[in-house]
Amino acid sequence: MTTDDTSVTDIEVVPIPTLRGIAVLEGTMDELLTDPDEATTASYVSITVTDDARPERMVPRIREVYPHALVVVHRPSQASSLAPAMAVRASRDPREVTEEFYEAVGGRTLSAQERELALDVWAGLRGKDMQ
Repeated sequence: MTTDDTSVTDIEVVPIPTLRGIAVLEGTMDELLTDPDEATTASYVSITVTDDARPERMVPRIREVYPHALVVVHRPSQASSLAPAMAVRASRDPREVTEEFYEAVGGRTLSAQERELALDVWAGLRGKDMQ
């Protein structure tokens, strides 16, 4: 850049090499992992996974194919059945909170086995049987 007493008189453009391309991807895990474009897998990417339920091992599976993924988020294609904001009650049952959290984050309700595990954990934490 060249200046005189009052203004800029010349600007020199200096090319900056880029290490990788940049891409924004959105789709189901199957769509994102099936036959990915080579240029995209070498790029810095932001990925939104749209499966209804959060896929198992979502981030590690994405990073196996897209090793330069900078952002990996799960946003179900269908809106959550939970209300956007629920009133906070001091006496909420921790089991209820756990189940609501899992549904909001995982996109599905707890299975019977998962619910039983959550009950066992809460019982152990509280030192009593919560069933």
